[in-house]
Amino acid sequence: MSEFSYALITAARDEEKYIKSTLESVGRQTHKPAAWVIVSDGSMDDTDDIIKSFACDNPFVRFLRLEPDRSRNFQSQVYAINAGIALLDLKAYDLVGNLDADISLAPTYYDVVLRRFENDPLLGLAGGWIYEATGINGAFVPRRFNSVASVPHGVQLFRRRCFEEIGGYVPLPYGGPDWC
Repeated sequence: MSEFSYALITAARDEEKYIKSTLESVGRQTHKPAAWVIVSDGSMDDTDDIIKSFACDNPFVRFLRLEPDRSRNFQSQVYAINAGIALLDLKAYDLVGNLDADISLAPTYYDVVLRRFENDPLLGLAGGWIYEATGINGAFVPRRFNSVASVPHGVQLFRRRCFEEIGGYVPLPYGGPDWC
């Protein structure tokens, strides 16, 4: 198992349909995060209750609720992620990452990603491809824009030093914080 410690931040808004699967998949990781801040960005459904219930049994999870004072857009997600980051002492972690509230992971997902950081000391950002349900026999297919040269925002893990050097996530009006 990797010696790296990592922290995750998840922004969630009205994700009651998916958040339980996300929570359970992180809870099943063979290498769990040292900290996971889940930020409810003004959820109006049962998202908050689902997160709080999971946090009771998983001490590495911290819950933060933001009041719904902004419209749902990509900037709002980045503001929520940055609010979660503000709760952490980033210097306590080797890696910091974003995980979208509607993504489920294989149990060894973070073990594999952490090994990539161990094997390449110059690696600043890593993650995996995103697969989406087709609705046909429960099949999943890779997202059309998956690429070995790009890490989707929903599954990004940064070497902390790299994250700090780029200035973290920047709220852009039309999205694309992963491109920036």
